Amino acid sequence: MKRNFLLLLILVFVLCVSASQLPLDKNMPVISINDDSQLGILNSRMGSRFSFNFFSAKRGLQTGALGFDADEFTELLVGIEQDGKFEIMRLSNNLLKSTYLQNQQLTLAMTGMQLKGISSKGLEVSVTVVSPFTPAKTLDETQAIKVQIAPYFYLLVNIQNTNSQPVKAQLYLALKRIPTNPVMEYVVWGYGLGRVKNEIYYKDNGTGLIALECLTGDALGFEKEAFTGLRSDIQIPASGNVDVNYSYSTYHSGKVQRDNRIQQDLKFYYTTIWKNIDEVKAYAKANFDKNMTLSAAFENLLLRSTLSGQDKWMMALTFHADIANTFLLVDNLKRPYFYLLEGRFKHQSTVDVAHETELVALFNPWRLKMQLQQWTNYIAFERVEVKPSRGRKAFYQGYSAAEYGPYLMHDVGSFPYICETAEYDFGPYMAAEENTNFAILLYWYWKISGDDEFVRQKLGLVETLLHSLVNRDIDGNGMVDHAMGWTSFDSSKSLRIYTENTYIGVKQIVAYTMAADMFRSLSTKGDFEVGQLVSMSDGEGKGHTELINVPNDELRAKQAKLYEDEARKILSTLKKAHKQYGYIPVSLDKKYTDGNQMSVVLGDALMYPGFCAMKSPIIAETAKLIKTTYEKAYPLSLRPYGVTLTTGETPTWYSKIMVSDIVANRWFKSSNNSMHFAYEHNINSPYTYDDGQINEKETWIGYFYPRGVVSLGYFMNEMNFEVDKKEEFLRTLKNP
Repeated sequence: MKRNFLLLLILVFVLCVSASQLPLDKNMPVISINDDSQLGILNSRMGSRFSFNFFSAKRGLQTGALGFDADEFTELLVGIEQDGKFEIMRLSNNLLKSTYLQNQQLTLAMTGMQLKGISSKGLEVSVTVVSPFTPAKTLDETQAIKVQIAPYFYLLVNIQNTNSQPVKAQLYLALKRIPTNPVMEYVVWGYGLGRVKNEIYYKDNGTGLIALECLTGDALGFEKEAFTGLRSDIQIPASGNVDVNYSYSTYHSGKVQRDNRIQQDLKFYYTTIWKNIDEVKAYAKANFDKNMTLSAAFENLLLRSTLSGQDKWMMALTFHADIANTFLLVDNLKRPYFYLLEGRFKHQSTVDVAHETELVALFNPWRLKMQLQQWTNYIAFERVEVKPSRGRKAFYQGYSAAEYGPYLMHDVGSFPYICETAEYDFGPYMAAEENTNFAILLYWYWKISGDDEFVRQKLGLVETLLHSLVNRDIDGNGMVDHAMGWTSFDSSKSLRIYTENTYIGVKQIVAYTMAADMFRSLSTKGDFEVGQLVSMSDGEGKGHTELINVPNDELRAKQAKLYEDEARKILSTLKKAHKQYGYIPVSLDKKYTDGNQMSVVLGDALMYPGFCAMKSPIIAETAKLIKTTYEKAYPLSLRPYGVTLTTGETPTWYSKIMVSDIVANRWFKSSNNSMHFAYEHNINSPYTYDDGQINEKETWIGYFYPRGVVSLGYFMNEMNFEVDKKEEFLRTLKNP
């Protein structure tokens, strides 16, 4: 143990002293970038929507200050000129008198990507795009928050000379954009005359500006075939190398999207920290060494892991996808809002379709706190008919809420709440699953944050939501069998809509057991007599002006017992089913002829109890039951393209299968790892990240879906992560 700790300290020290170049894991797959490449890589800034996305097939980038839909295409010219020969990266199409660098290869990191090539003269050229990141527990940790959300990238160019003689050359870095004067607001030409030094501004397609600044030495402006940028004269010693670093910054001060619920335009949160693009540029330049060191430390997620290179590649790819889909916004009262976008589907949520994406909140619990708080604004209490509009048919919103109790809406950023989003009719109705998700995610937030007060304030709502589920059990076996809505498994007919749904039943067990733990642990005891409470209850006495700590320990104990009893009731139901079938089928409702299918995903809800190391015998017994079903279902679910969600249906969903792997490893001691299917599917995909197959021939196009970030759970299992050890786990991801 001591030896491992010393090795870790040495690794962290190495990261600190070499942070000007992002450390890349030597086991990470290296992807060849050539004429046949289709690979897309998302590079974005946390909550800022500032994009620098690379698409190999298009030989260019999607970038922009607003970045709502990654809609601003340009090309990035990175070239080296030596002895009259001009050679460039495949980040742009070839110029009239240029050729591509040879043997171009792409390597991923958690916080960046590197493209490398070799010139005909023996120069090894690499450009690394870095989106700095470091953990931050709350939004009050301003210095760490700045690292996460500041709207800029670092572009690191390294040139190595493999020759035995020194070399003189010119380095070019430019965008296929027209430059602008940020003060006078007019288009600027004549960069080739050397009138601009070290920095260039471009007009964004929206209202913002983008700036390219050289942070190393002197660079002069130039123009070349519609490209404008910066040129540096470099001298490389024999067998030596040269680093030239840049910042690529933006600032968007206007509307990002309108929140129709509060009738306000929302802006980026970073506008509360920086006033303009020049302040962002100054921050990026002044904090280069520190921010690169922090990003290098965060790369420990990969560097200290013994997972396969394919697993690590998927962790990095999906972390990029998650960051690229985040919004951190403020209203005109400076109140913050956080949304997660479902890629190009543009369904916006406070909490995404299911709960697996929120695993990444381990690095920023503030994000999940805001999601949970905002979610409480979207509770269905009554059935409301939404009239036809804008080509949409009439539909009911809040269906069944009035009869069975409130439920949380799904995809709560969708129309009519947020204006810039996809419009569809069925999103809000996932009554059973979303109510359980709230309790499960609140518990996860509690454990990773230690924020007793916030969680305590939400326990009354938890009781209301869970009691709504109790009402939806009509036959008395504990499981929802009426007004369930549908589930997040919308590609599987049985898991999506079958009642007496055992997937939901297990989620109920987990939510009920977690709620009971929160009820007991966070109850309050008063330090005064009940009679005093009575005298204060009219709002005229002491209680009118002073806070009262109302004792509720007896109430919370009553609630805890109720939900533990409900959990045991469902557990008993599952035991009976297991005895009858020899496994747990996807549905216990006899009206479905294929309800007796098996599924590897029934234990999905056990992921967070595993990471929280819950000692509940109810959870342990549930896991024991699921284990048998999982072990029988897995070999029957294997297909050439992946692991199917059920044994009788063809779709797979990589992120959901990842959850089942993570659960099986933690609870069943299984060594199954299905991530290679997702790797093969995404290794040359332009949809980065793409999440599944309908069948062997038909792909389900994910279009930059963020869900795959649950792949982080493989690493957490490898490290035997538990929440009471989280500080130790996070320590090497921060500045030493």
